[in-house]
Amino acid sequence: VGDELYRIVYPYRQLPKVAKYRVKNFRTIKRGQKLQMEVQADSSPIKSWMYFDDFYTSKTEAEEKLAEMGGGCDE
Repeated sequence: VGDELYRIVYPYRQLPKVAKYRVKNFRTIKRGQKLQMEVQADSSPIKSWMYFDDFYTSKTEAEEKLAEMGGGCDE
């Protein structure tokens, strides 16, 4: 809880980019085999439950993956 994670997002009619999220809570589902986290994007007051597998632990790692996919980063 409190850690920062990064995810590639696809805003409507914009190039994909890397967004920063902060972990607010977590839980396991499917008999403890999947980890879900309640996260909040820095640019939004809304919290959402998402799978840990959808995130990268560093911004550099997420940007490298975005570059591999051929996307652009507009930051």
